[in-house]
Amino acid sequence: MMMRDVLNGAATCAAILSTLALAGCGPSGDDDGCGERSLGAVFSSPNNFGAMFPPNDQADVTDNSRSPYEWTVLLRTDCSIPVTISKVCVVGSSGSADDAEAKQFLLEGPTPAEVTPQQDSAVRVTYSRKVPAGVDNVALLVESNAADYPTIVVPLCARVVENGAELPEFECASPVPFPEAGEAASVSCP
Repeated sequence: MMMRDVLNGAATCAAILSTLALAGCGPSGDDDGCGERSLGAVFSSPNNFGAMFPPNDQADVTDNSRSPYEWTVLLRTDCSIPVTISKVCVVGSSGSADDAEAKQFLLEGPTPAEVTPQQDSAVRVTYSRKVPAGVDNVALLVESNAADYPTIVVPLCARVVENGAELPEFECASPVPFPEAGEAASVSCP
């Protein structure tokens, strides 16, 4: 069963919510166990939006079988020290935010830019391809002042097919390697 099948059955609107669980604080004398800013571990599970049909004349936010497709990432920390998100971007297989794949994913946020245990931050991702094409395979990069993972890499992929075509399954892999703890990704936001 594809992720899209699960989401279509559970979604009541076009915005799908996902949370990056944020843990991984280092030892310290602080009462919460966090000695440094922490935005958490790398979210390595790809977010495969699946195959969908092009948009039609009747916009219906409950129809997840057509683009545009919206998804919200919540960024959260368990540490008492706030984390500031400096940049978010989408990069494609060329490692650039300017390639054709990356331009199919629009971002809004982060809102707010500071993450605390009491206040999550949201980034909305909209897959906006209007014509059939191959798989758009990209990575959402979240850059912050977190000591443990200054760059979080979230693989995203989707595809638009001809109206009436079979909706094929496909694999989703990050075009950006996951960084080691304490390291930035090999690619950064412009």
